[in-house]
Amino acid sequence: MTISTAERERELVATVHALRLAFRASLDSVFALDTDGRFIMVNETLCRFLHVTEEQLIGKPYDRSARSTDAQRIREAVATALAGESCRYRTSGTRLNGDDFVAEVTLMPLRLDGDDVVALIGTAVDLTHSRAADLEARRSEDLLRLAGRIARFGGVSVDAATRAIDLSEGARRILGLGDHEPNLCEAAWALHPEEERSRISAMLERCMTEGTPFEVESVMLTTSGERLMIRTIGEAET
Repeated sequence: MTISTAERERELVATVHALRLAFRASLDSVFALDTDGRFIMVNETLCRFLHVTEEQLIGKPYDRSARSTDAQRIREAVATALAGESCRYRTSGTRLNGDDFVAEVTLMPLRLDGDDVVALIGTAVDLTHSRAADLEARRSEDLLRLAGRIARFGGVSVDAATRAIDLSEGARRILGLGDHEPNLCEAAWALHPEEERSRISAMLERCMTEGTPFEVESVMLTTSGERLMIRTIGEAET
């Protein structure tokens, strides 16, 4: 299946949105960078840590708060992650309010369905007041594994008026559905075990009629019979 550049960009945008939803309430600082090393997603914890707003970070260089003595180390870490290898390093810098900080940063490459690296996902653990926070830094690995699972991402849209379902190419690849599936709605629902259908349907209906967002984990079967655990994050568009 040939994937267009536009489709890949749409899937990247959808993936970053999913990461933002998944990690916005995380106690850890989580962020995403584009391949030029600029912020494309930050959560509230990182903003509080650096004493900045999201608007002050998005689109800005990743190393803007670091000390000049750390610049080479940061460039090497970003290059390593862009080459496809996760890495961890410690850095120090100055917050916008003038306070110094020490943090342990982990970077992980983000691929869409096995393609080249399209972005980087990172976590930052505050070590400023406690060098004993190494155990907390290890916990960031769990967050990155979750982010990696989210990165196997497909977009699904449902028309509230007609209930017609549209799947992105990423979703079709994951589920094994063809480009020209004649009965896409029926085919997609058929991949849910019967016990899951009513639960998902009720959440989807509330989202479309009342605007109630939802996040749910459910089992799906691909057309080849592979059993997948799917996390679905739904929001109404107005």
